[in-house]
Amino acid sequence: MYLGRYKIGKNFMFQVQMCKGKRKMNKYGQAEYAYGILRQISEKLLAEGILTEEQLKQLNALNKEGCFRQFCTALAA
Repeated sequence: MYLGRYKIGKNFMFQVQMCKGKRKMNKYGQAEYAYGILRQISEKLLAEGILTEEQLKQLNALNKEGCFRQFCTALAA
């Protein structure tokens, strides 16, 4: 039984379903949200001179790969 889909913030949604009498929640948009936060952090590190442009590109690529491998995406909805 589908109970609804709810949106929290800009890119985070969750969906609640009943599954054999138990509540089951599927979260969507976690990958985009986590990747966005990590990009903001790395851009602040660049602005403070802790990272170089090349390091920023490498870090963003690694963060994107890790987030989209580990978390659900909004496209999965």
